Amino acid sequence: MTRAEIEHEANGLIAVAKASVELQGDFRTTMLLHTKGVWHRLPFPEECEVLMNNGKAKDMLFGAVRALVQEKGADGVIFGTDTWHSETTPEGAKHYDTPEWRRLHDTGFVKLVQRGWVTRNEAFVVTAQTPQDALIITQKYQRLGSGMIQLLDHKRAWFDQKDFGGRQKMFGDLKWENLGSEAATKA
Repeated sequence: MTRAEIEHEANGLIAVAKASVELQGDFRTTMLLHTKGVWHRLPFPEECEVLMNNGKAKDMLFGAVRALVQEKGADGVIFGTDTWHSETTPEGAKHYDTPEWRRLHDTGFVKLVQRGWVTRNEAFVVTAQTPQDALIITQKYQRLGSGMIQLLDHKRAWFDQKDFGGRQKMFGDLKWENLGSEAATKA
């Protein structure tokens, strides 16, 4: 699968997310798995959305998906979420990764917003991967009074799979050190 092909599918998921918010008022976490030339949507029950707000639960969830990717021989994986996205302000950069920053961040980034250390926007975040590449798209948006949403600025970042890490890593060196958690699959 080429970068263009995975990016096309990731862009399609952003379009689906936008339509879902406009028509239904929300977009539920979506996972897509590519095997044998076909994209498969993995069901994510509404009752499980609370798992996306718990680090240990996300470790286990992504660990299960990682095992499925290996078992099915998948060559593409895409995750899409509707989330709050924060960006560090110049004032926040002065305090980034200090003990005070970590303490406030661990209680939810609302306190960081109150301090003026980060700004907060709603955003669709899509992570798309192949065994060679990873793409993260952060598409900020604003809800309009009519139920419609306006897409704002976005960021796209490509990584070689060997340089990509975190709990969403599905390919390559899957040692827990590269996944950021002991709860993730150990290679």
